[in-house]
Amino acid sequence: MKRKIDIEKTQEKIANANLSLFGFSFTPTQIGLGLTALSSIVGGLYGGFTLYQRVENISAFVEDIDSYNQRMELIDEKTKSIDANLYAIKEDLKGDIRRVSDIVDDIERDTKDDLRSFRLDIK
Repeated sequence: MKRKIDIEKTQEKIANANLSLFGFSFTPTQIGLGLTALSSIVGGLYGGFTLYQRVENISAFVEDIDSYNQRMELIDEKTKSIDANLYAIKEDLKGDIRRVSDIVDDIERDTKDDLRSFRLDIK
């Protein structure tokens, strides 16, 4: 039974114990609450820091998107220029084909006329 009394006395001593730090006296409960508050503050600071890093990464990504947009605009301008050149080439080819076709028709007509006149001369 003596052992039981010692355990109870020890529990009472721990419950009533005070820790003196920097001239202030603290109970174990106050120390536990203080450590809890301190860990919450440190956790909040860490969360804020990681959030700040993500915001920085996003801003770098937005800058990359701006450079991609500039490249896309340049490519779009070049594509429009190429389209305009292709249209001009297409129109020139159409004109050339029409001229060649007209020349071939003229040659064919002249050949037929010459052949007809040659046949008349032979008769």
